[in-house]
Amino acid sequence: MRAILPLGALAVLIILSLVIGIIDLRAEDNALGLLMISRFPRTVAALIAGAALAIAGAIMQMLVRNRFVVPMTAGTGQGAALGLLAALLLFPEASI
Repeated sequence: MRAILPLGALAVLIILSLVIGIIDLRAEDNALGLLMISRFPRTVAALIAGAALAIAGAIMQMLVRNRFVVPMTAGTGQGAALGLLAALLLFPEASI
């Protein structure tokens, strides 16, 4: 019963993600194509990224046995920034 409110909020956010965009779906002739090519993959990617971050956070908390640890305090954010800096220095012509 406690999971109904978060799941309802997630459903509302998924619908908003599919509906919100620069191009109005009501004025578009190929609205289904726009949904399937642009907005649906964007929403699925956001859901997968959020789920992966949640799982990674839970694993990190179990590994260090500290429920207050977050990726930024464990150095994960700094490691990602270092990787981005190395990629920019080694491959300056690559797009971000």
